[in-house]
Amino acid sequence: TSQAISELSNLVERRPDLTSAQFLLASAYRAAAKLEPALRIYQSLSRNSPTNPQPAFLIGLVQRQMDRNADARRSFEHVLTFAPGFLAAVEQLVGLDLAEKHSAAALLRAQAQVDQTPTNPAPYVLLAGVQLVETNLPAAEATLLKALAFAPEYGPANALLARIYVTANKHPAALKTLNEMVARNTNDLASWLKIAELHSAASNYPAAKQTYEKALAVNPRYVPVLNNLAWLAAVRLGDLKLAYELGSKAHDLRPADPFTSDTFGW
Repeated sequence: TSQAISELSNLVERRPDLTSAQFLLASAYRAAAKLEPALRIYQSLSRNSPTNPQPAFLIGLVQRQMDRNADARRSFEHVLTFAPGFLAAVEQLVGLDLAEKHSAAALLRAQAQVDQTPTNPAPYVLLAGVQLVETNLPAAEATLLKALAFAPEYGPANALLARIYVTANKHPAALKTLNEMVARNTNDLASWLKIAELHSAASNYPAAKQTYEKALAVNPRYVPVLNNLAWLAAVRLGDLKLAYELGSKAHDLRPADPFTSDTFGW
């Protein structure tokens, strides 16, 4: 990181017109936890391009990292004065509202974004997330179903809906949603993993094994699946040979991971 900062600093000095280099330098400072110089760069970029929401938004992100939440709130609100549809700023403000236990304000803010762009599914996910925090599962489900009515393949809405179904112990509905997701995208490893976990929770161990195997066909080195299937083989299926094979592979891929070490210890 130090070398990257040095090289990018030299580039910015030689070519101050290269805004992309300035963004990269600020990112390098953030990666090195040097937030003050990163903040100064974003402030300069924002002054030079006052109608570009990106540097103004990044100012707020750095201020949140610095625990300057009041300043961050003002920065995000400033973004919305000239870019009212900049959803990332709304999401940050909702997060600040929730962190400060102002759930009513978070709900109003998210609902306003839905009303502003009713054909964009992303604000519906934001609103449902707030409703989920409030444990209003029926409202969250209804919100997501509205989004999926016009954007049925929108991944974040489907994923959150499946999570809500799991939380509400509606496992058949969760499986239906997740199976539809992997039918559209067979590379969706997170959904394969959740399907297998639901089968295991229902004591349908053969179905869980089959699901884990489908995930490994997508990525044979996906450690969470290797680890879970090793445990399933050892504890539920009595296949110690398969358990050892998968557990050792997971351990070799992540030798410092306590979960793979624990499973391999079986």
